[in-house]
Amino acid sequence: MNTLTARSTDVVIVGAGPTGLFLASELAAQGVAVTVIERSVEPDRLPRANGIVGDAVRLLDERGIYHELAGHDRSLRGTLQRLGTGNLGRHPRPARSFSYAGLRLPLHRVRDANPVFVLPVPQRTLELILERRAVEHGVAVRRGCELRSFAQADSGVTAEVTTPAGVEQYSAAYLVGCDGAHSMVRKSAGIDLPGVTLDGAVARIAHMTIPRGELTPFGALHRPDGPALKPFHPHRLARGVFTFGSFGSGLTTVSTLEWGATAPDDDVPLTIDEMRESVGRVVGRPVDLRPPHGPGPHQLRRTGGRNARVAATFRAGRVLLAGDAAHLFTGYGAPSLNAGLLDAADLAHRLGAAVQSVVGDELLDAYDTVRRDQALRTVEHSAAQERLLAPGDEATARREEFAARLADRKFLAALADELAGRATG
Repeated sequence: MNTLTARSTDVVIVGAGPTGLFLASELAAQGVAVTVIERSVEPDRLPRANGIVGDAVRLLDERGIYHELAGHDRSLRGTLQRLGTGNLGRHPRPARSFSYAGLRLPLHRVRDANPVFVLPVPQRTLELILERRAVEHGVAVRRGCELRSFAQADSGVTAEVTTPAGVEQYSAAYLVGCDGAHSMVRKSAGIDLPGVTLDGAVARIAHMTIPRGELTPFGALHRPDGPALKPFHPHRLARGVFTFGSFGSGLTTVSTLEWGATAPDDDVPLTIDEMRESVGRVVGRPVDLRPPHGPGPHQLRRTGGRNARVAATFRAGRVLLAGDAAHLFTGYGAPSLNAGLLDAADLAHRLGAAVQSVVGDELLDAYDTVRRDQALRTVEHSAAQERLLAPGDEATARREEFAARLADRKFLAALADELAGRATG
């Protein structure tokens, strides 16, 4: 390959997921020249997150994106009603209730201070709309290209990018890694990702079809002993955690978390039969789960560890991190996607000012402080939910104590802020 003529831009963003695309459009709206490097030739069609919760929804509404996302699929109206958010309007309304470790939070009691907005939209739909918005603002989204290396100096960053036509060299003021859990940017910048990966439980998630005979008239799953299992809530059972629901896509997402289990080798793919057997063990009876309708691609994924990791810093000179490149969470309520969008919003106004030489380095240092502190709080919040979902008498006692505290409006409001990803720093 021959090195082509060097290109120049203000900011290079590596990764065209929701975080990278939202950051790109936010910067471009300020007049910043942005190039997004993405190795995938086309947008990812694999199903991933199923919705957005909290302040990230409010941000999308402020940008005029909420109504377009919510109106993309009419079936979202029913989903929003079942989640307790009321009828779909032009702007989001706070949820009247929400699940925390399978316990119902009566958020209507903190109506005036409730930031828990809910938008159950597939991540693929979000990415398509964010990419279109970025392009409309003048962002150059370079697909089929891959960051090969970069070097930074006091004046900027030079990045070498492999393209179908050869190697291009970009000169930019800043480079941002939004390239996911295995971030090449983070590793090349020498930034550690401390934390833990917990074993001893196996998570499975799949798109399935649940026949009507398995459900009550209100859509809950029958159980042999005990009340039926409602959709959209994590259910703590003796063998693990079970969740299911249809998130506006016409597909039912079913997930299990089995305690004390060992995952097969990574090269053994999850099958429908394995998913069906896992549900049977957790629920306590065989469930007639069937393959999903439609052409797909459909979600079918197994993980053998739960991550709680936050990068040692979100900034190394002129290189910054956001989204999964900066933090890895395992939890309920879409914490990773929400945190990535909030990272992007916070970084955009700081980085835009830095590019335009309005401020000095202290504003970018504040991004590292504010968003890293929030990521650490999200780790604690996710761990607290997992402790409440764990098996055993000790966890049961914790749940009873926690449920009693929900009568305290101040405590309830603090939980709502946690779920919303609201920074206090």
